[in-house]
Amino acid sequence: LLEHQMTEPDFWNDNIAAQKTSQHLNHLKATFETFHQMQELSDETELYLEMLDEDDSIQEELEDNLVKLEGSLASYE
Repeated sequence: LLEHQMTEPDFWNDNIAAQKTSQHLNHLKATFETFHQMQELSDETELYLEMLDEDDSIQEELEDNLVKLEGSLASYE
């Protein structure tokens, strides 16, 4: 909806409102990307946990993933 709104010919007539809308859209995209990355890390972590039962050597990858996930969560807060 915001992207469509930004393609309207008169969108940039009110420069201040247009900039606010553009900034809001960029913020939403960044938030979505952060959640997407956290979801991928969470999925990988779950897979590593399942694999850990069969292969102890996967523990380092699991720990690395947990650190990344914790960092992502901390930076989002």
